[in-house]
Amino acid sequence: MVIHLEYVSLSDCVGVIPLRTNIGIVCHNDSCVIIDTGLDEKAGKHIFKTAQELGLKIKAIVNTHSHSDHYGGNVFLKGKTDALVYAPSREALVIENPWLEPLWFSCGASVFEGLRNKFLMAEACKVDVPITKGRFEIEGISLEAVPLPGHSIGMTGVLSNRTLFCGDALFGEEIIEKHKVLYLHDPDEARKSLNKLLEVDCEFIVPSHGTAVKAQDIQRCVEVNVNAIDSFDSVIIKSLTGSMGVEELTSRALTAVGLTLDDLTKMMLMRSTVLAHVTCLARRGLIKVSVGQAESSLVNRIVCSPV
Repeated sequence: MVIHLEYVSLSDCVGVIPLRTNIGIVCHNDSCVIIDTGLDEKAGKHIFKTAQELGLKIKAIVNTHSHSDHYGGNVFLKGKTDALVYAPSREALVIENPWLEPLWFSCGASVFEGLRNKFLMAEACKVDVPITKGRFEIEGISLEAVPLPGHSIGMTGVLSNRTLFCGDALFGEEIIEKHKVLYLHDPDEARKSLNKLLEVDCEFIVPSHGTAVKAQDIQRCVEVNVNAIDSFDSVIIKSLTGSMGVEELTSRALTAVGLTLDDLTKMMLMRSTVLAHVTCLARRGLIKVSVGQAESSLVNRIVCSPV
């Protein structure tokens, strides 16, 4: 592994720009494909400058999923290059219509003004080529789409030259320690995707947040992530000391892990995560979800109960 100021080389043709979101570069001759583009135009400018300094022309962008910090630099880069945008077909709708992301967290209701921000709504960008699963080629660069749902509904990793850019399927241990709870769309799908990482023949797995993981360290890193998911399942079950509304359960569970949130965006993300865990636990028959009965203190509430 060779490290420069703005670029970490993993092999002769694969490297990482370590921004707030790791940016992948896969190259062939003087052409390159960019994996994810960061949060905003500033990230896009950084990527463009780094590619220029490396003597590379950006021919395509592949977004692993539709969270703003993964496609926010798309529009700037498309404006500076002739790059086409590739993205998972189930994520493309949000990349093209960013207003859907805060709508998702608002359960379809008109969106709170506090959720209209760049962390949930990057600049809209047309997806030129939807991807699903399997191999494809761009400018002589061989890539493989590896579906890794769980963090988002259609997140897809990109494998090339024995390096897998896994998006947010895997987090660095330091990231887990910092944030305490992993944002997930579906914890059960996330577990399956983590186990899938163990089956990929690669030398490196590059998470979007954290440092590149060498082959010999992948199993341990996967275990840390699975343990984090299992641990929050346990927190929710322990917090459910009796029948209670979803908001009460959310507050108890977040307090139990030491989180005190004063930001609306973070609160909605964590509320969604609690609901995702509740859904999976109910699906496995470990808790029950119902509507509070008339003449009870939980009337007109979505209620979670121990089994």
